Amino acid sequence: MIKLLKKNFVELSFFFIFLLYFFVWSNFNYNIVAINNDSLDKAIDLYSYNPYISNILFIISEKINFTFFLGFILLPSILPVVLYKIFFRILNLRMWAISLTLLSMSGTENYPFFNFIYNLFDYENITQFSNTGENFEIMGFPLPSLSILYFCIVYYLSLRLVKINLENLYLLTFLWMIGPLFHPLDGFLGLIFWNCFIIALIKIGKINFNTKFITYLVILNLAIFSQAFFQLDLNQLSIREEQSYEVYSFFVYFIIPITLIICCFKFLKIDSYEFFQKFLSIYILMFVELLLIIISLSGYGLELSILGNRITMFLLHFLYYVPLIYYLSRDNFFIIKNSEFKSIKMFILKFLTFVFKKFNFVYLPFFSALIITYFILSIKL
Repeated sequence: MIKLLKKNFVELSFFFIFLLYFFVWSNFNYNIVAINNDSLDKAIDLYSYNPYISNILFIISEKINFTFFLGFILLPSILPVVLYKIFFRILNLRMWAISLTLLSMSGTENYPFFNFIYNLFDYENITQFSNTGENFEIMGFPLPSLSILYFCIVYYLSLRLVKINLENLYLLTFLWMIGPLFHPLDGFLGLIFWNCFIIALIKIGKINFNTKFITYLVILNLAIFSQAFFQLDLNQLSIREEQSYEVYSFFVYFIIPITLIICCFKFLKIDSYEFFQKFLSIYILMFVELLLIIISLSGYGLELSILGNRITMFLLHFLYYVPLIYYLSRDNFFIIKNSEFKSIKMFILKFLTFVFKKFNFVYLPFFSALIITYFILSIKL
């Protein structure tokens, strides 16, 4: 028992610290801030889509008067545990995993943490840049706390595939396919991701083509898409308001991570097998998000404001940087491809290695402390 507690010390710490934090937040903030997440009833009326599993759980929670506790305290306290396990599972770097988890949990629509950092030295008005005006984005049951937690749990289980076998594939396929019954956006994003992931695994020979499994996959897809088709008014999928995608977001979430990983491939000895084994799912998720953004900009699907404030805010946009952290945080001077680099390229490689590997013990604790300060200042004591 003691060994188990020691092994999961960070996870347990995350759970109890956030449990206490959200309990305090609920007592001081809940009645005086704007609640920016619609109730499930309003969401169903607005989008004419019933996520049946979430709805059933919502009805039960309402009858036993448990909805508030689940949506504003318990489930938001479990999420950082799962996020940490995802980041640590991929990186095996504790401090990076802790920092990414804290940053993920700070997500909110109108009070972004980076705005807090930008105005950090405005001591007299710093509290106005913390989140004292609305709930944190993760709050609310069953949406979004349950759907985001479900997505993260299933993604973590997918990462734990040490050896891909049909039993695991059947189970994981079922879990991904019922995602839209928890939340339409997170669910269909996960469903499209899993279909693309399976196709990619077949293409690279990771799994063999199996007629029985493919039939199972097709039947589940037909079942889930059929229930959505008969519920949705297709006219509602037409976006009438003009939309734009910020250049900043496109640059930070896509251009920078893609450019830097290409540079890593160019300058470092990266094992292609290891890369696909560890990071294929991340780049498929990136492709799916880009696809949904393009469709939305063309006038169909969900508005970009919704797409940017769900699972993308809590997991995906941080995952896109995980491969870079992984390769640049290793003791990797010995994996530089050759010693014939021009001095400027060698300097850049040494600098990046210093920043990600040697110097992170300085800035990551400081960065984490700033996030904790942001959380503390967000409570209206």
